[in-house]
This record gives sequence, structure tokens and C-alpha cells, in this order.
Amino acid sequence: MEDVLLRRHLAGAWLVPVPLHGRRQAERGYNQALRVAVGLAAGAPGARVGDWLERTRDTGSQVGRGREERLERMDDAFRVRKGAGLPSPARFVVVDDVLTTGATLAACARALRVAGATLVDAAALAHG
Repeated sequence: MEDVLLRRHLAGAWLVPVPLHGRRQAERGYNQALRVAVGLAAGAPGARVGDWLERTRDTGSQVGRGREERLERMDDAFRVRKGAGLPSPARFVVVDDVLTTGATLAACARALRVAGATLVDAAALAHG
């Protein structure tokens, strides 16, 4: 039942993985949010992965930080890539691997809205 609801919710949406900072991407060798987004898109009719967001600065690890510090560190940490026009109308789902306070997903959603997106949801693989 949950699988059917998830596929229905994601059908036709643009899945937008939370981007890593370049340094972190190089250390890890992959973006876990991108892997989650690709997996979700494979199971939802018409869902696609869009690489529109970029991290504007290295925010460091959020592990061990409280809600207020997380929110502060994520303020203006993301933007839509220059020259990347968002499709309109469209529904966007920001995808991350773990949801703790929601600060990262909220910051990504804010960046998409600033660029003109009107329908923005969020999805995470796990809750921390």
C-alpha cells in the first residue's frame, strides 16, 4: 500500500537531490541524495531527476548540531544553477537521504521557490 502511494505521489514530478559541496562530493565519491532520487524516479511513472540546485558554500557536517544552528548554517546555502531554467508548471520534490530537523530540505525548497517554483515537496529515505 505504501509503495503505491509513494509512486502515485512522485508520478510526473521532478526529483531534485540535495547537492553536496564539491569537497564533500570528492571525499565521498558519490552523492547519496542523487542515488535515492534515481531509485525513486525508477519506481514512479513519469518522474525525472533534475540537477538544478548547487551548494553555495561548504556548510560542514550537521551531525551533532541543534535545530537553530542547523537552520542558521543552511541559510542561503543553496541556489538554482545559473542558466538553469526551471520547467513551469512543474512539481518538484527535494530529495535527501536523512531528515533530521528539515533545515536542509527547507533551504533547498526556498532556493527553488526563489527561482519561480510554486509546487515544492520533500522526501527523505530516513528520519534521524
